[in-house]
Amino acid sequence: MKRITAEAMPLYAVPLDKAKEFIKWVWNGREKNGFDMKVMSYPRTIMCSAKDDTGALMYIPLQPVLMYESIASKPEITERQTALSLWRIGELMEQVMHDTGHCEAYFLVKDGDVADICAAHGWEEIDPKKYRMLRRKIEPPVYPTVVEDDTTNDN
Repeated sequence: MKRITAEAMPLYAVPLDKAKEFIKWVWNGREKNGFDMKVMSYPRTIMCSAKDDTGALMYIPLQPVLMYESIASKPEITERQTALSLWRIGELMEQVMHDTGHCEAYFLVKDGDVADICAAHGWEEIDPKKYRMLRRKIEPPVYPTVVEDDTTNDN
């Protein structure tokens, strides 16, 4: 079995022959892959690829997104307050997206009322018959919370 390796690079660094190969493959697989060409214009998109000694085996454009994790609302919040709070946070989120180069945001929601409010205000509900949502989690890295001063005063 041939050894398969993977790499990631910014789009501007993808060689022309590899870009052409990706275009051909993504076009040929369009019935299954759900490719959104606009993603290739997003400033933070990178290209991942897998290859063996025969050449490329797979390409995956990768884009970072903002993910709304969950909503914590005041227990007695009104429907109007919910809608306005979502709208204000949405405005802020769009500015954050603009400032950081994120071009898509996702929101997993169980509350049908909240989903309906969002769908009526610019959110697109993804058809679960067309796409399956998959999630992968890793343990976050442990970062030091205190930096020790390595200068000692031996006086």
